[in-house]
Amino acid sequence: VTILFCLVDLICIGIWVAVFQVSVTAQGFDIAAFVMLAVIIKVFEVVYIPVAVYLNELENHRTEEAHTNALVWKIFAFQAINYYAPFFYVILVQPHSTGCPEVVGFGADCVMAIRMELI
Repeated sequence: VTILFCLVDLICIGIWVAVFQVSVTAQGFDIAAFVMLAVIIKVFEVVYIPVAVYLNELENHRTEEAHTNALVWKIFAFQAINYYAPFFYVILVQPHSTGCPEVVGFGADCVMAIRMELI
């Protein structure tokens, strides 16, 4: 189920990229696109965590420690993908699809563009 939620999350982020044609630019980000991304991330988090807890309760773990570890790994795996997929898109996919913007003093560099926006 965690893998299914991760795939659906990645599909939604792909749709978000297609709809907003998101790219890091030297001029900045489109605020509406990133508000929508924040909403997508929070909705998936609110939906997934109770599902993970419920499904973890249905599993037959031998110890309480195994039960807790299974839940932690499920939530960690999902949240890592949920929160970091947009950054991976900008760093790994965007250079090959829309290209990286020119950053003064660094040339076309997606990583540096993200750094400049986060400062």
